[in-house]
Parts: sequence; structure tokens; C-alpha cells
Amino acid sequence: MILRRVIDHVRRQEWTAIGIDFVIVVVGVVIGIQVANWNESRREAQRAQGYLWRIHDDLAADLGSLARHEVFWRQVIEHGHQAIRYAETGQRVEGSAWKTLLSFYQASQLFPWISRDTTY
Repeated sequence: MILRRVIDHVRRQEWTAIGIDFVIVVVGVVIGIQVANWNESRREAQRAQGYLWRIHDDLAADLGSLARHEVFWRQVIEHGHQAIRYAETGQRVEGSAWKTLLSFYQASQLFPWISRDTTY
């Protein structure tokens, strides 16, 4: 339809009408491109928000894991202090050889921490 009008205007040499038709086509293309860009921006913002929520969940899981590890490491440190106290002074843990031996064993424990990085 637009092509027929443009061809008709060219045959009659109506340059003003040709210019108007050209401007209408250009404006239509520019508006179409702008709408596509807005849609792409909106999709990118939604994707970014999704990644932020996933990172937030990963970090929350890491904080919980670190809290559990901190409790464990504090216990290991306390057992280490008890083992060192026995090595330096001969004082048994609560007077028990078994608990003293257990302190040496518990002081050697390792609970490695690995961050949750599924989003990265």
C-alpha cells in the first residue's frame, strides 16, 4: 500500500508527498527499533534481577554455613587449648584420661568450608 502510494507520487512528481511518505517510513522504523530496544532492556533488567536474587540466596546459604563452621572451629580451638594445657602442665581434661585423649583427637579435626557458587 505504501509502496503503491510512493510509486504514484513519483510518477506525478509530487516531491512533498514523497518526502512525507519517506519521513513516515523513517519514523516508523525508528519507533520500531526503539520499542525493540525497550523490550530488550526490560528483559535484561529481569534477568539481572533474577541473578541478584540467586546471588542473594547463595550468600545467605554461605552465611549459614559459615556460622555452623564457626561453632565447629571454636570447639576445635577449645579442644586444642585443653590438649596444649595437658602437654604443658599434665592437667587432664576434667581429670579423665579419656577426655584428654579425645581433646587431642578433636583438636586435629578439619571441616573445610566451600562457598556456594552456583550462580557465579
